[in-house]
Amino acid sequence: RIHVYVVNTNGYLISYYFNIYVYADRVEIEVDKEYSLNKIDKITSYGGTSILFREDGTIWAFGDNDYGQLGDGTTIDRDEPVQMLVDNVIDVVACGDFTAVLDTNGDLYVFGTNEKYTEAKLVAQNVEHIVRTSYHEMIVYFQDGTIKMMNTELTFYSYWDYQIWYGEHWVSV
Repeated sequence: RIHVYVVNTNGYLISYYFNIYVYADRVEIEVDKEYSLNKIDKITSYGGTSILFREDGTIWAFGDNDYGQLGDGTTIDRDEPVQMLVDNVIDVVACGDFTAVLDTNGDLYVFGTNEKYTEAKLVAQNVEHIVRTSYHEMIVYFQDGTIKMMNTELTFYSYWDYQIWYGEHWVSV
């Protein structure tokens, strides 16, 4: 099964699920489901979880929700997008078993993790920017210039062997 997202020039998301059947003498492709949602500004996904950031600032999520990472107050997997229970969002990243959300106040919240936070859990303040680096980690840029890694256990740490290009120079994280 393959899941493909397409965002057209008008900001409309179309999501296709393709089932591919391979036989000895032929290959069959079947479109299983199609969903459309408009005015998508950003898509972030990892594993089976997909998060949609709409132009109006609302966040919609679908897919795997074993840990509560969809942010809809449940741990029920969703085939179609549901609105996340969070407001005033400026950035969002999917990190596998958790989703991180940054709001206009610089507050960083997560949904999911092994603790199954189905409601927003505040993990940091004075955050400027967030970037996913892997399934279980992300980079958090703080407003004071500090840059830290954060993992699925919600532990912040410095990882000095990891360098990123920030602005016009390399920064060790």
